[in-house]
Amino acid sequence: AVYTTLTVRECQKNDAGKYTINLKNSAGTKEATIFMKVVGKPGIPTAPIRFNEVTADAITLSWAAPKDDGGAEITNYILEKRDNVTNKWVTCASAVQKTTFRITRLHEGTE
Repeated sequence: AVYTTLTVRECQKNDAGKYTINLKNSAGTKEATIFMKVVGKPGIPTAPIRFNEVTADAITLSWAAPKDDGGAEITNYILEKRDNVTNKWVTCASAVQKTTFRITRLHEGTE
């Protein structure tokens, strides 16, 4: 089998759509139609971000999905927290599939 690769550089969302490719050689012609989907990074979650059920060692966060999903379904969210002492960000959860999550094992006064 012979494969051909079509590369569209610096494409934009408005480049998505139906394309027709016409092929021609000494044996004849052939036409093929392809549908191109442009996928990019999603936007940020939409406000308001809510902080619920706050305790000394846990908090429940909730937010709304981004207005722009980047052209593909949002598969998961990654939640991070910043330590006030070290100023470093660490991942709390990396496979959050809903727009709400309870973060536990927090340390009062440092996160």
